[in-house]
Amino acid sequence: MADSKGQLGYTSSGITKWPNPVHALPDELLSSLLIRAGFQNHIEPMPLAASIWGKWRAWVFDIDRALPKVPIQQLSYSTGMPVQQLKHLTLKPYIRYISSVKLNAKQRWFWVTSLAHRNAVRRSSIMFCPQCLLEDAIPYLRMQWRCSWITTCHEHHCVLLDRCPHCEYPIHPHRYSFNISSFNRCASCGDRLDELKAPTKTHTEIAQQQQHGFHLMRTFDDSADTWFAELKFLLGFVRKSYSSQLKCAQSLCNAFELAPRPQQGLSPFGSVNFPDLTLNDRHILLELAFRLKALSTTDLTSLLLSHGVTCSLFKSDSQHTPERFDAISQHLKRMDRSRKARSTTDAQWPPPKPDDQVQRKLDVLHREIRARGR
Repeated sequence: MADSKGQLGYTSSGITKWPNPVHALPDELLSSLLIRAGFQNHIEPMPLAASIWGKWRAWVFDIDRALPKVPIQQLSYSTGMPVQQLKHLTLKPYIRYISSVKLNAKQRWFWVTSLAHRNAVRRSSIMFCPQCLLEDAIPYLRMQWRCSWITTCHEHHCVLLDRCPHCEYPIHPHRYSFNISSFNRCASCGDRLDELKAPTKTHTEIAQQQQHGFHLMRTFDDSADTWFAELKFLLGFVRKSYSSQLKCAQSLCNAFELAPRPQQGLSPFGSVNFPDLTLNDRHILLELAFRLKALSTTDLTSLLLSHGVTCSLFKSDSQHTPERFDAISQHLKRMDRSRKARSTTDAQWPPPKPDDQVQRKLDVLHREIRARGR
């Protein structure tokens, strides 16, 4: 920590220099590098963090999003890696470039999946591709597996996982130990994460579009802000479509042969923040959003008109409308905003929720109970 003169007391934390250096793998996350380095230097993740940062509880925070100034300088001293190189193992430099709003360390970031914590226990998980872990000479965690708009592997064209397929425990990198020290195994049950025999396949073009967005972000491409602004707008439209009484989403999905899973209740789409949605829910929304995004302006306008999409459903007053979609909205039907007086029948108890929605909420509650009990 910093002393009275503002100098960092590196030696007070324990280890000063790692005897065995480690190098980052392509698109590797900071937590992945840190844990691999720990095992390479014969120390487990929890004591490793204490040796670098002392009493600062690194694993309570989402260090893959960003590291504060002093902790990242301490880590630089231990690893011998420049601070700037370590920063680019975190998401902040890239997410800041594509975000339309200023990033707040205490709030969710729209383009990064949330890792809800209760002390050092996470209630959600890092995504992963079993096939990638199987093929890795050294299994490691990728940066794209934390991006909320990515739900598929572009190399293997399969939907990612966010739970151990054997015990359904979240992937907690800091809970690995000498007994289970490789990312191709579950830190909870020890079974292999790369033995899934029948991964869920996805449409190739969806995986390609998701990877294209990752490339735009990683290369700081000039067109990234427009690309992500359009995707965010379409996600908002798709979410409203699912909850609308017009059943617009079902109609649009049928047009692309992307019918929503019948067992899924759709109510959480409208009430849960996008990065907090389950992997499956985000995948459903993104499939339709990317199909719409791939259409030309003329084709998208025709599609929306043919399915009876109104201007008020397509365009939100509370959200910035990209130029391309603002032009499209001018061609859509506008509804009469005048409302009839409420009748006395409106003041009634709402009907019971469908069984699938009740079961869905129970599943979420059970996952949180299991996570807190670990």
